[in-house]
Order: sequence, then structure tokens, then C-alpha cells
Amino acid sequence: MKVLLIDAVPKLGLPGDVKVVKDGYARNFLFPNNLAMLVNDPKARQAKGSLAQNRENALKAQKEMAESSKAWAGKEVELKAKATSNGTLFGAITDRDVAEKLELERKRVKMQPVKSIGEYEAIIDLGQGVDVRVKVKVVAEAKIK
Repeated sequence: MKVLLIDAVPKLGLPGDVKVVKDGYARNFLFPNNLAMLVNDPKARQAKGSLAQNRENALKAQKEMAESSKAWAGKEVELKAKATSNGTLFGAITDRDVAEKLELERKRVKMQPVKSIGEYEAIIDLGQGVDVRVKVKVVAEAKIK
């Protein structure tokens, strides 16, 4: 199904783009949320004029996110966890732990659960299609005697 995007849709496109999507995606998500309309809809011709401004705003927001991603680039997070002498963790370090440390929403952080000491990578979704990679360093807690 060909649709005209009215608003920016992550991983799909910007306002004014014409995209081919599956029927169910269009009917169940795009249309109810007023994110798109059919290309051959008479209202689509009228909407094209206002979509230029929406597209400009979306591009501006995307550019701002790209600028803010530079502040996140190269950032390193150190998390301490209880571990055995061979470096295996008693629990797991997950995206939730990284999100708490960075003071972000959990859904913005993507990382596989970690069960051993070492350096790993987490992906942070800043929005507007901008992702940043952050180093996660997992170290053993110091033993208290």
C-alpha cells in the first residue's frame, strides 16, 4: 500500500515521503495515529503544501539530535557487580542497569545481558533515528573485609 507520510515515523521516513508499507501496518498503526494517508486520497494533494513545513521541522529536529549525539559519543559507563574469582557475575548486567546509570528511560538503551566482567557496547536511541554507541565497562566489586 502506498502512503504519504504526514509526520516523521522512526525508521520509515519524514513528512512528505511516499512509502510502500504493508496493509496491516498502515491500517493498524499509521492511519489511526494520523501519521500517514493514502497517496490517492483527495486530501493528500491539499496536505502536500503543509507537509513542507513539517518536513523542515523534522529535519531540524534530526539535525539537533545529531549534534547532541556528539556529547554522548565516546562516553564510558562503569558498572560494579558481585563476581566470582574467575570473572563470572552472580547476576546479570542488563539495559536497565545502564539506563539507571545514565539516567535515561530503559526503552532508549539496547544491550544484551552481560554475565561476565569486561567491556561491552550499548546502543542509545536518542530519537529522530539517531543512535549512539556507549562503552559499558563491567568490573568486580571490591571485597570488604
